[in-house]
Amino acid sequence: MTWAFIFLLVPTNAPSEWRCPPEAYADGFSCECGCGIADPDCGEANDRERCNNNFCAAGTVPLAHSAGICAPNTCGDGFVLKGVESCDDGDGAGCDDTCQFVTAGYRCSGLGAGCSVPRCGDGFPDRELGERCDDGNEEAGDGCNACQPEAGFVCRMFVGCTPTTCGNFEIEYDWDTQTGETCEDGDLETGDGCDDLCRTEPGWACNWEGCRPVICGDGVVSRGDFGGGEQCDDSNSDTGDGCDGNCQIEPGWQCDDWSGCQQAICGNLVISNGEQCDDGNRDDGDGCNGSCMSEPGWSCAWTAGPCTQVVCGDGVQMSDDTGTLFEGCDDANQNDGDGCDAGCRPEPGFVCDRDGCRQIVCGDGIIDVQTGGGGPFPIDAKPGEPVPPPPDGGGILTEETCDDGNDVAGDGCDATCRLEEGWFCEAPMQPCVRPECGDGKVEGVEQCDDGGVVTDDGCSDKCSREPGWVCRTAGEACEPLPSAWVCSVVFYGSGDGCDCGCGSRDPDCADEVVWSCDFNHCLESSPWPTVEDPAVCGMTEPPPQPEPEPGPEVVEEVDEVEVTEVAEVAEVAESEPTAPTRDEGCGGGPPGGAGLGLGLLVLARRRRASNP
Repeated sequence: MTWAFIFLLVPTNAPSEWRCPPEAYADGFSCECGCGIADPDCGEANDRERCNNNFCAAGTVPLAHSAGICAPNTCGDGFVLKGVESCDDGDGAGCDDTCQFVTAGYRCSGLGAGCSVPRCGDGFPDRELGERCDDGNEEAGDGCNACQPEAGFVCRMFVGCTPTTCGNFEIEYDWDTQTGETCEDGDLETGDGCDDLCRTEPGWACNWEGCRPVICGDGVVSRGDFGGGEQCDDSNSDTGDGCDGNCQIEPGWQCDDWSGCQQAICGNLVISNGEQCDDGNRDDGDGCNGSCMSEPGWSCAWTAGPCTQVVCGDGVQMSDDTGTLFEGCDDANQNDGDGCDAGCRPEPGFVCDRDGCRQIVCGDGIIDVQTGGGGPFPIDAKPGEPVPPPPDGGGILTEETCDDGNDVAGDGCDATCRLEEGWFCEAPMQPCVRPECGDGKVEGVEQCDDGGVVTDDGCSDKCSREPGWVCRTAGEACEPLPSAWVCSVVFYGSGDGCDCGCGSRDPDCADEVVWSCDFNHCLESSPWPTVEDPAVCGMTEPPPQPEPEPGPEVVEEVDEVEVTEVAEVAEVAESEPTAPTRDEGCGGGPPGGAGLGLGLLVLARRRRASNP
């Protein structure tokens, strides 16, 4: 269904005073301003703060509470004229007299709402205030309480918070807000480093493979991939030296693994703990203020150096570091009707990415999703509000979750290209399938399928793997996971190679010897699988694999011609450089005794061991 086709379906009942496209009047999707009269979609107050599309001529702006009428723009009228003003507080507080600079400590609206002091509950996650989420309220139980994420939820910038599913082997984590799960070991048990809400427990460090206990003060920094663990380790448990007794960096200090901890200094081009930016000075108004905190309207990319101002229409899609400005698209202009509106937001019926915007067409075999940063955003969604689904029976699409090449419902992908409940669509233009639990085939969202639909046998009646079990082959019975196994269950007997350092022997290991290891899961604190039991980690590097005993020498008689040929081959071989052996260059250690060669590998992640 194309955008033009949608227009044909929308009746036009626009009054004669309406100067904008007739089909935009009371379309139920967006608030049009500057059209001569009020658009019912703007609400009874006809407030310009709700403007989605501004049709006022260049140099004019909608009037406050009479958004259908345009007037010449002036600094102090409360409306920000894009490309001319950076802020406008309506002669209030928060913006300077030239409407160019936001006063420190304020945030200004771009749609005539003036400026205000950021606060928890205003719908904007303010990092400088320590907010990690802001869903527009201060209520508990919805994922964001007092602007801090609640356990069991993951929060995304301008989208809101959603519950996580602990135990499904998927780490649900958002890098921008640093919220969500920080570990995932496939069970809901506590005391193993990853608790029943998939949070790293104190005294542990977790990565993709599992969790390991850490020892603060041993001089080894054991970090988790998603937070948790140690931030520093200065070989003591003292406070006041930059690294506290729990091996966390103290405020006002910066620590690294090489030079230890040093006190932070704003303006030295080094982003330290407690700083959001450092541009080499302590000036305000350049994106990084005198306290090395990010300023609204600027992006400092979390790296030391100059900051970049966010400008709608410059062709560079950006968002600032404070959550004040967010571009869902930027097509190098401020025109409406081309998919990216004058406020750099995707328009209804379009999806935008960094390559531009395109119309959504359900049934064309292309899954149209917003990838341009933070989407999907329907045009009338406000920051902090959840994205509503498309209207029943059609309407303007916000994005697709499937596209099977048609717009017919009942086949797994409905008429608006949304996935239907209970179905699985593997690829565009391919028929969707409805997984049937108990048929012995793992499909769609199924984690297992042992051919039955009973519980307490490792695979539930919904075909989800039950805690403490491993289901290795579809159609076959699951087996209890050894209690000593500390790595992710996905590595146990999965046929991917011999995993060592997991607390229990991997069925993939043909021989229970350290030289049969394909993957080493030991962490820095005990980096080596032991010779006695490769499932256990220790501090001693395994010795080189013993050379096999030479067999009895076989002496054969050869004629004179054969001896001459062998001699010639040997002579050529001595004159040419030899390829490095595994011990010398292919994953082993230094020449002459590399052995297992695990010392050259980064040991915090899953690693391929070297077999000499």
